[in-house]
Amino acid sequence: MSKPLFVQYCAADFLAGTVTLSPMAELAYRRICDMIYNNGGNLRDDDVKMAMATKTGADWDDVKTELILEGKIQIHQGDVNERWIFVQRCSTVLERSRKQIAQRKAAGEASAKARALKTKDSDSTTVGASVATKPSTKPQRKSKELLTVKEVKKESPPHPTGGPPQQADELLVIPPALDRRKPKTPRTKADAQAAAVAASVRSATKPIGAQLRERQNKPKPKAKVKRTVPDDWVPGFDALAYGRKHGLETDEEIKRELTEFSEGSRVHDRRYLDFDLAAMQWLRDPSGFRADADRRRAGKGSGKRRDGSSILEVGARVAARAGNS
Repeated sequence: MSKPLFVQYCAADFLAGTVTLSPMAELAYRRICDMIYNNGGNLRDDDVKMAMATKTGADWDDVKTELILEGKIQIHQGDVNERWIFVQRCSTVLERSRKQIAQRKAAGEASAKARALKTKDSDSTTVGASVATKPSTKPQRKSKELLTVKEVKKESPPHPTGGPPQQADELLVIPPALDRRKPKTPRTKADAQAAAVAASVRSATKPIGAQLRERQNKPKPKAKVKRTVPDDWVPGFDALAYGRKHGLETDEEIKRELTEFSEGSRVHDRRYLDFDLAAMQWLRDPSGFRADADRRRAGKGSGKRRDGSSILEVGARVAARAGNS
């Protein structure tokens, strides 16, 4: 199926969904969504190409990690050495656009077929009308809607109770063209075929209300939950090559950092959405990643300030300072 040329875009949803992102991450996320819409599907996870396509350059690794941790993008494993960038909202919008295109296409084809049948039948009717027929000698009677008041009085039935005939203003004469209570009978064979095609299209296409109810009742995919690194976790990438690429010299040093990353997650309750990406960030800057994780954990409902001191310790220092003065 060809890719949609247009998709529905809601500015309010995008602004609300990117309010917590950094400027570079918001730029990259917007360009990723536009590229997915333009391609009609997911993007190949190529760090070199994505660094140029998102205009983030050398910051692409950090931006990618932030988007994954915030749940904006997901990395799906395809064939061997092939990974794809997946955005759930983009997939939903593309699927909705494809359904609308298919419905409009089916309606257009049905309308064209009905017009062709009607034209063919009218041409055959015109040819058959040219054959001479014997004029009828039976007197033609006026249609019911063209009767005058006097004619209506003559043909008025007697009153049900035996009284005088019903007056003209007592009769309810409804012309056939205005009688909405009876179904309209097709005049020609082409009209009947066109009505059958239109009815089949209406039965095949679900009403908008039914589509909205199905969309509301459809179960939402479960969001990923941050978890600590399990005991049996094994890196899904070449950790030794990645560590040497980012400044770690020996294999023992790299293994030691990975062990500290795994055990520190369980000891200090450090939780992650993607263990491989978190391990990559750890190997790029072990000391900075460790300090940043501890700082976020300490400032999250622990009753401590960013410098590590508790509220009681701060209060004791303030009281001591006031006593010395």
